[in-house]
Amino acid sequence: MMSDNPQFQEAAAIFGILHNIWFATPDQAFLNSLNQGVIESWPAHNDIESNALNTLKQSLKSESLKTIKADHFRLFVGAHKKLAYPWGSVYTDPEGLMYGDTTQAFEAFCHDHRIEFKLPYRQPLDHIGIIMATLSRLFAQEGTSQVEDAVKELLGDHLLPWVERFMMSVELNANTEFYRGFSILMREQITYWEHRFQVKAKEIKLFR
Repeated sequence: MMSDNPQFQEAAAIFGILHNIWFATPDQAFLNSLNQGVIESWPAHNDIESNALNTLKQSLKSESLKTIKADHFRLFVGAHKKLAYPWGSVYTDPEGLMYGDTTQAFEAFCHDHRIEFKLPYRQPLDHIGIIMATLSRLFAQEGTSQVEDAVKELLGDHLLPWVERFMMSVELNANTEFYRGFSILMREQITYWEHRFQVKAKEIKLFR
């Protein structure tokens, strides 16, 4: 059943949008949906979020679909080197490999919480977009205490140890304000729940 906690419902919607931002190649229909209500209704709880949302409004007016798609490719896909690797294990594995120990740990987390994904092709589950989708599903569930425990575990063990490196890579290397703006919004959202639930990040050595 859907959570009846309005703040959890809001978080579920926001993390669902962030899933689409990082996981899917953007198309015109998605950009139109952002431009026709999503950005306008996105809650701004501080000046950082307000500024990021204003930047995104300008981005959607001035940056073309072609430009945003090209940025998506160079940041997250790339024929060879990617400028912002979206998989956690690339940061936590000594050799920068996918399907490392932290990937397997997140897969076990999803299994324990009965969360399954039908992906268009096989890839590691610790993709930032899939983790955003997992947070969305958890916040949408009924039961405040269970949600809090699961979100704390996900954030502390599977996201906070490496996500800042990902966001820094996006913000340093993006050619568009589109991806830079959404990285800032994601940081604010993650930070809010980290503080709200008093999450302590697991200490994991990073290699990238």
